[in-house]
Amino acid sequence: MKRTVPDLKRLIALLLAFAMVAAACASGDEALSDAETAPTESLSYDPNAANISNRSILGSTGEGENVQDAQQPPKGDEFSGDGGVEPAVLQTDVIGRDIIYFAQLQMSAADVADASREASRLIQGLGGFLFGQQSQGGANATSTLTFKVFPKDFQEALDRLGSIGEIRSQSITADDVTERIVDIESRIVTAQASVTRLQAFLAEASDINTIATLEKQLLERETQLETLRGQLRTLEDQVALATIVLSIVQKNSAPSIDLFVTHYEGHNTGVSCPGGELFRIEQETPVTICYEIMNTGDTALANIELIDATLDIELDELTLVSGDPTAPLEPGDSFVVAHELVASENIRFNTNVSATPVDDEGEPIGGRTVGDTDSGIITTFEPEGIPTFMDGLAASLEVFVAVMLYAVLLLGAALPFLGLALVIWLVWRRWPRRNDGAGSPVPDADVEGDVEELVDA
Repeated sequence: MKRTVPDLKRLIALLLAFAMVAAACASGDEALSDAETAPTESLSYDPNAANISNRSILGSTGEGENVQDAQQPPKGDEFSGDGGVEPAVLQTDVIGRDIIYFAQLQMSAADVADASREASRLIQGLGGFLFGQQSQGGANATSTLTFKVFPKDFQEALDRLGSIGEIRSQSITADDVTERIVDIESRIVTAQASVTRLQAFLAEASDINTIATLEKQLLERETQLETLRGQLRTLEDQVALATIVLSIVQKNSAPSIDLFVTHYEGHNTGVSCPGGELFRIEQETPVTICYEIMNTGDTALANIELIDATLDIELDELTLVSGDPTAPLEPGDSFVVAHELVASENIRFNTNVSATPVDDEGEPIGGRTVGDTDSGIITTFEPEGIPTFMDGLAASLEVFVAVMLYAVLLLGAALPFLGLALVIWLVWRRWPRRNDGAGSPVPDADVEGDVEELVDA
């Protein structure tokens, strides 16, 4: 069958239309290629991250792009530590820039629930609102709250939150996303133009295959367009409202109590307390024992008890010298009580003191107790009086016995030499007083016999 001229014209027009669609699609692909290859994670935002990007001007260790440094807030530091940290000051009145403000604070409080309620009240007073909360009760209670506030109230919100507890760490960032927003807006315009062209081609297409191809490409372009719009909305929402993530943990209190026991001679209702150390005293001497109870921890103490089972005394039986044992004992404070007695015998003491840690409202903290113990002994001896006749007689007998002991000792030491001394004396008595021819004395025969008899004996 021969083709007519109108059929040929329609075929040529269809081919030209298809060529134009292909060219438009290629142009759309090229325009959107940057959006597809660009790192989309740079457009996403994780509100739980401590640092948003390396362009953050506070709380980041990296260095970002130099985008009009004169208009950016000054770069600060990230603070963390065991002690309290003062909230950092951040400039939030930057004009003509799109900046995302984000802060993450961790603080400790004696009552996590009360601190959470107070934080919500303070943020609501600035026109902000609670965006999310996650809490855990028990002995180690925690609460994580996410707040949204206007950028102009960002610094004021940080100052107010810093008053509800002790800041342990904080990270504050300000991310300038002006160029990112401009870039996404440009991609949205290009994607929207591509979608409009595809819609026009689809309206003119009559071939089923062409229609199917155009619909598939149109769906892809519309999906990409909505993705870009979603990223833009996310950034605009983050710019419109600053985010503050506040983590509150239970304050780790360290309650402690110390007992100091001293003593001195005499009774004066404890005026001389605290005393010193007594080790040995005469019997029947009046003695005062001083008890000083001091709060050496960081938590108030109540329900203080003092018991000494050895002396059989309790706190309410003692004389108050200073302080008030019935009121909560604040950290660093102390009170002194005294006990008076007479030392009729050795004084032994074993004193125990205990107390209950309480919060600011006087409620016990976690059923905990603290205590301390001090013990010791004071020895006594009988007093010395005027010596009597019996005392002198006893002393004389002691001297006589000592002299006799020395005499016996000397006699025992000299006894081995008595026999030798006797032999020497006999020889000397019987030795003749004459000389032999050589001038040497000659012993008498009788003397020699006597010596031999003594030696044999």
